[in-house]
Amino acid sequence: SYTGTINGAEFDTDGYFEFPSDGTTLNEITIPNFTGFTGGNNPYSYGFWIRSSGSSADNDEVPFFYGNQAIGQALRIRYYDDGGIVLGHWGGTGYDLDAGQVVSNVLEWNHIYETYDGTTNRLYVNGVDVYNDTPNTLSIPTSAKLILGHRPSAGAGTTNSDFGGDIGELQVYNKALSATEVLQNFNATKSKYDD
Repeated sequence: SYTGTINGAEFDTDGYFEFPSDGTTLNEITIPNFTGFTGGNNPYSYGFWIRSSGSSADNDEVPFFYGNQAIGQALRIRYYDDGGIVLGHWGGTGYDLDAGQVVSNVLEWNHIYETYDGTTNRLYVNGVDVYNDTPNTLSIPTSAKLILGHRPSAGAGTTNSDFGGDIGELQVYNKALSATEVLQNFNATKSKYDD
């Protein structure tokens, strides 16, 4: 179990968090010293349900960030208003993998999962493998800050890449889930997120 800080995000009685985004207020959930990933270039998986409000001040919203602001030492998802997703590991080419427009409607609930087996990154949307690529070697930390709602930036208290919308059912594994396991997680929770 982890202790974190909720700043601006609100818990909905339906069991998910709401993140307002006005471009000026920092809204986030932060867990310092999160140790759910084995680190290095080792396998991992994480995923969550997400629904954009369409009101973000930033086009490249970052609903999930873990790690350090150093090359190959971060896990982040950029979620774009047009349905595009980038799997980011901090460092640009070879570390940021652009899956393209893989979400048909960001205003509806979508189940997003990233898996990594030590070689290949896979992105699943609503239980379907929609993208895979091989990043440069990663150096993910074994303990670092996990943030829901935005990514850290150079200026304290800035709202860089704020996410506006809802996030639910965050899951983290220290192994690469199979396509069958990702689909099982999707099916086990989808009735809660049917619009």
